[in-house]
Amino acid sequence: MFNYPDEISGGQAQRAAIVRSLMMNPEILLFNEPMSALDPTMVGEVLAVIRMLAKQNLTMIIVTHEINFVREVADRVLFFADGEIYEEETPAQIFDAPKKPKTVAFMAFADKYGLGEKYSQRLQLCCEEIIFEMISGCYDKRDKIFMTIEIIYTETERILELNLSCGGNSYNPFDKKASADDRDDLSLKILYGYGKNFSHSYSDGENKVRMEITPP
Repeated sequence: MFNYPDEISGGQAQRAAIVRSLMMNPEILLFNEPMSALDPTMVGEVLAVIRMLAKQNLTMIIVTHEINFVREVADRVLFFADGEIYEEETPAQIFDAPKKPKTVAFMAFADKYGLGEKYSQRLQLCCEEIIFEMISGCYDKRDKIFMTIEIIYTETERILELNLSCGGNSYNPFDKKASADDRDDLSLKILYGYGKNFSHSYSDGENKVRMEITPP
């Protein structure tokens, strides 16, 4: 196949990046959200490659929200919270019998609200990206950061709403385009890909951001 990079799919591009790394015969491969912004078909393509590498006993460090994939492939799971390794155990221990409160809360979230694993993963991913967007857009390096997040789920209408408020400068993270398809900004691709009904307001030194997370 003879195609330019902008002529291939996201899944093909991810696989090409993996092949490029393997050409250097690495001892360790690092993956940071390798399935982000990919549709389900493309995700399957990339996961198949990583599964193949795992069977070859290649050491990999993977940051991902694909919980079933982690349960299937990982030898060790590190759960991060508050900017540090919060709990480290085997997959069976983390998923079936976590010890620490935040790990328990995260693993129980989908069951508690009946959202399902993929919906919960979307919520967490959007939370992470919108927090990053607001911190980088509202605050200077020396500013004290204060931020609150409220999550509302309406079961009858199956609407998952994310509300965030913070101080700092006025910043609308959604004031870009109606679509992020032509942007290289991964955060925006994730937010536009998984969200809808975006809004932002600024009053009395407070940013208020709202979005809905679309069901998978």
